[in-house]
Amino acid sequence: MPASAKKNKKEQTTTVFIDTSIFFSYLKPGTDTQPLQELKKLTKQGRISLLIPQQVKDEYYRSISRRIAIERKSNKLQNQKIEGFSEPAKTRIKDIIDQEIKSQERKTGEHFKKVDELITSIFEEAQIIQLSEGEEEELFKKVRLRYLKGNPPRKYKDDGKPQYDESYGDAINWELILTKASGNDLVIITYDTDYLDVSSGEDTQLLNRLLEDEWKKISKNKISVFKSLGKFINEIEKREVIKKEIVEE
Repeated sequence: MPASAKKNKKEQTTTVFIDTSIFFSYLKPGTDTQPLQELKKLTKQGRISLLIPQQVKDEYYRSISRRIAIERKSNKLQNQKIEGFSEPAKTRIKDIIDQEIKSQERKTGEHFKKVDELITSIFEEAQIIQLSEGEEEELFKKVRLRYLKGNPPRKYKDDGKPQYDESYGDAINWELILTKASGNDLVIITYDTDYLDVSSGEDTQLLNRLLEDEWKKISKNKISVFKSLGKFINEIEKREVIKKEIVEE
């Protein structure tokens, strides 16, 4: 192999696609944001090429307020029943609970703000895939055909049959990946079973076989899946940058 070819192969940057569900997972109060911070660093350094379809960016901003509202409602102290105490004792206990709720809401609000600002800054460092009107029209033809065939990535019922819910988001992302990302090795980070080979069990990191076949038809580059952003970062760094307990959050 010519020296120039070896050099080009060595300098090839891995393209990374991160499913929106991974970003949303960091909204859970108490979740460590170190993996997001390390992702931003890797992207800024040019060690990975972070590919963000406009669909992912739109989904994030479209849904973040609803996701935050869901997390706020998960506070177990809300609607706490106080029984078996005298009325004065109930009043004191309620005051203590109310103070704790306010404290938790303040901390939760700070966490949401930190995560949102961090993800927004990551989007600014990423390569955002935007299409012309003509490209969009062609893409939606492919997406619609994929949907009608019942092909992944998409949601499936327990009996293995596809859900016809008119949800095209994952299909749009995958078609964009095939169109724009086949020139480099690709890493998909998702725990969404839409993309995964679920026959391998809950801990699988295998891509759905049909998606893998589609990739191999258009690219000789490697494609791999990680269910954890932290685990991917440790793989890239070849050391434990993200501790095990954070990887498994």
